[in-house]
Amino acid sequence: MDGDRQPNFRLRRARTVRRQTQQQVADAIGERLGHPVDVEYIGRLERGVITWPNADYRKAFRAHFGVASDGQLGFYCSRSRPDPHREDDEVRRRLVLTGLPVAGLAASWPLAALVEAAAAEDPVVPRRVGAEEVEQVRTLADRAYDLQLQFSGGVVLGMLGAQLRWAVALLDAHIDPDARSPLHAAVGHLARWPAAVAHDIGVDTAVPRYLQVALHCADEAGDWSLRAKSLADWSRNVDYSGNGEVALTLAQQAMVRLDRLTPLERIWPCAAEAAAYGRSGDAEACRAALGRMEDHFLTAQPANESPHMVAHYSPAQLACEIGNALWPLTLRGHAVADTAMQLRTAADTFEPGRVRYRTYALTRLATLQFTHGDPDEAVAVANTALDAAGTAQSRGLTDELTTLRHTARRHQSVTGVADLGHRLDQALVSA
Repeated sequence: MDGDRQPNFRLRRARTVRRQTQQQVADAIGERLGHPVDVEYIGRLERGVITWPNADYRKAFRAHFGVASDGQLGFYCSRSRPDPHREDDEVRRRLVLTGLPVAGLAASWPLAALVEAAAAEDPVVPRRVGAEEVEQVRTLADRAYDLQLQFSGGVVLGMLGAQLRWAVALLDAHIDPDARSPLHAAVGHLARWPAAVAHDIGVDTAVPRYLQVALHCADEAGDWSLRAKSLADWSRNVDYSGNGEVALTLAQQAMVRLDRLTPLERIWPCAAEAAAYGRSGDAEACRAALGRMEDHFLTAQPANESPHMVAHYSPAQLACEIGNALWPLTLRGHAVADTAMQLRTAADTFEPGRVRYRTYALTRLATLQFTHGDPDEAVAVANTALDAAGTAQSRGLTDELTTLRHTARRHQSVTGVADLGHRLDQALVSA
C-alpha cells in the first residue's frame, strides 16, 4: 500500500506560501486545538501517510490556512475516495445498458459541479522542468499584464489564478539547477497580476495571498525588483483600505536596496510611498517622494530597462501616478492646480489600451473641477469619462464615479448636470 501513497503537495504548498516551517504549523494547530501537536504529524500529513485527519484537526487546518474546504489542503477520506478505474468501468456499463449518449449523461450533473471537479485535479506538469518552462511562465506573465489592462473583472482573475496554480506546481517538479532561480522569478512576476486584478475588483482577501507567493519567489530567486514591486503593490492595497501607517511601512520596505533596481523600477516603490504620504496629508513628504520619482524617470535609459518597464512607465503613466498621489491633498485644498494639470496630461496622452487608467484620470479631473474649478467644464470632462469607460470593471473606478455623482449633485443649476446624473446612475447600476 505504501507504494500507492502520494505526497500531499497542496498542504505543502499552503505551508511554504506562508513561509512557515512544519514546526510552526504544528504549534499553530496545537494552539487552536488546545493541546500540543507533534511536528512529525505534520510530516506524515505532507508525505501522504495520513490523508484524513479527524474533524477537529481539519477545522483547525482550514482556519489556519484560510481555506473553505478540506480538498483545498489535499485532505481526503481513502475509504470514500472513488477508484477511477472502477468508476470508468461503471460509466461504460451504464452507457451500454441504457444507450445514453455521453452528452446526455453529462447533462444530468450540474455544470458548476462538473467544472469544479475537473478544475480540482492537480495540474499536469513535466517530470523535469527547465528553460522551456521558464519561458512559458514568462510569456504567461507578459500576457497577464495585457489581460488585466484590457478586461480585468472576475473572468480574468479566474484565468490568472488557474495559470498561477499550474506555474506553482512546476516548483514541485525536478528543476534543472540553472532554471531554479529564473523559474521562481517568473512565477513570482506572474503572481503579481492576479493580485492586481483582485485588488481592482475588491477581492481583498486574495491580494496578500498572491503577493506572499510573489515575495516567497523573490526571496528564492534573489530578485530585488520583484521584491520591491510586490511590496509596493501590497502598500497600495493596504493604503486603499485606509491603513496608512502599514502602507507607508510596506512602501519603505520596498525601497531596501534601491541600488539593485533600474531607475524605472525605482519609481514603483517611490510612487507607493508618495501615495501613502498623500493619503496621510503630509504634503511636504509627498512632494519629496514625487520629486524622487521624476528624477528616476529623467535618468532612465531605455536601452538599460526591460521592454515591459519602458512600455509601462510612459509620461502619461508618470503623470497619472503624480496626480493620484496628490489627489488626497486636493481634498484639503492643497495642490489643486498641480493635480489638475497632471490628471489632464495623463488623460490626454494615455494610449488607447489604457482605458481604465484614462477613465480614472478623467473622472477625478471632473470631480476636481466641480469642487475647485469650472462646473461647465466639469460636465464636459465627466461625459468624456463616461464615453471612455465603456464596460470597464473596477472597484476604484466605481468609487470614483460615485464620488463624482455626489459632487455633481451640488451643482444642479448648471446646464447638463441633470443629464450627467442620469448617465452616472446608469453606469453605477451596471458596474
